[in-house]
Amino acid sequence: FVEEVAASLERSSQMAVNDLGYRQPPDDAGVDGPEYDVYIQSLGNGVYGETFAEEEVTETPQNDFRSYIRIDNDFNNGHFTSGVPGAQVTIAHEYLHAIQFGYRTFKTNDEIFYYELSSIWMEDVVYDDVNDYYQYLPGYFQARNSPFNQFTGANLGEAIWNHFLEQKFEDRALLRRPWEIMESGVLAMEAIDRSLRERGSTFADELAEFAVWNYFTGSRADAINFYEEGSAYPEVTLNGDFDLTSEISVNDSSRASTFRYYKFTTLTSGGIVITGSAENAENWRFAAIIIKPGNSVDFHVFNILAGRSLGFIPQFSEIIVVPVNALVVDGDDLPQLSRTFLNFDFKIQSTPATASEQGIKDISPNPFFIPRHPKVVFRFEPVSSDVFEVKVLTSDGRVVKTANLSDGSGALGSGAFSWDGRNDKGEAVASGVYIFLLKQDGFHQFRKFAVIHE
Repeated sequence: FVEEVAASLERSSQMAVNDLGYRQPPDDAGVDGPEYDVYIQSLGNGVYGETFAEEEVTETPQNDFRSYIRIDNDFNNGHFTSGVPGAQVTIAHEYLHAIQFGYRTFKTNDEIFYYELSSIWMEDVVYDDVNDYYQYLPGYFQARNSPFNQFTGANLGEAIWNHFLEQKFEDRALLRRPWEIMESGVLAMEAIDRSLRERGSTFADELAEFAVWNYFTGSRADAINFYEEGSAYPEVTLNGDFDLTSEISVNDSSRASTFRYYKFTTLTSGGIVITGSAENAENWRFAAIIIKPGNSVDFHVFNILAGRSLGFIPQFSEIIVVPVNALVVDGDDLPQLSRTFLNFDFKIQSTPATASEQGIKDISPNPFFIPRHPKVVFRFEPVSSDVFEVKVLTSDGRVVKTANLSDGSGALGSGAFSWDGRNDKGEAVASGVYIFLLKQDGFHQFRKFAVIHE
């Protein structure tokens, strides 16, 4: 066991210092030898480990501290992850605390959350296959009334904030940068915002997209566009679930640095517009997630005072509106954190689709040159989620290609059908003028296009 702990220390140091660019933790001034000290002892039921800041490093300008680590001696007493794997992630976690104390110790209680979420994230960086952090996720996804920078047991699952930023920006240096900024005494929340502004973003903007990512977990997981391990995460609790036919208004409030979820299922096709207002509107972002039949996903982040048109949305789509209160309460105002609520309201309206909004929107390329172009793509807005029938006809009405598609399956992507210039028998069609026919739920539309063999 001792050898495994020593190997974990070496691996954690290699990853954090050599690979990710963090500084080594301050030395311990020769206590028990020149090495960094880790003590292995029985810590009691469910306790993994602890890092103790013992004395300030007076030779440096920042408020940094020497430290030592204690970890449990067997990890077999009520631990979520037992045995050697439990020791491994504990070392990765506590060693980052030692590194953090080399930048500076936390100045106020509202900063503890950032020390913890960063160290929980580091567990998964060093030992990706252990996943001890999964134990914190149910409480986090269920308790979304807890402010981002409030240190509570329910917020330990907020470690996925670092997973989100790491995957989105594809640069772990972004997650080291706040510690470099904090070294000069800047509070954690301000340091996070500054590091994001250096990348052309803000904490408010990223909190809104973070809320979007948190919707795509469990049965809704999308490992390509959102969390790689999202299928193992719980699902968020909805604050409202509605059927939308014409319009619905929502009035509510939320705490600083929190977000809420309201789902609307469209019972008719039509144009969707979201308007509204919010108390201290400059501190708000709204997100709208659109999931069309066939699981085509899109999302928008916007200012609620400006509103947002989502364009044509087909029947039986899901729209999830996410009001994000990005107000930061910290420093001297921290005692007001749990009591700071801001009000918001929004209205989501659906207007019936017009003929100009439905049907064929584009045929490209047109002319369709063979073999220069591998295929021609017909883009259209569906009328409903019923079966699509598409046909390619000659100019005198003979059918050369037929397809029946439902809910975006088969060759149908997000409102698009592609054709390679071959008929139903697999034979190349001749040059000439052709007609594309779209039929769905009583709706018919024709558009001409040309096929030219070079």
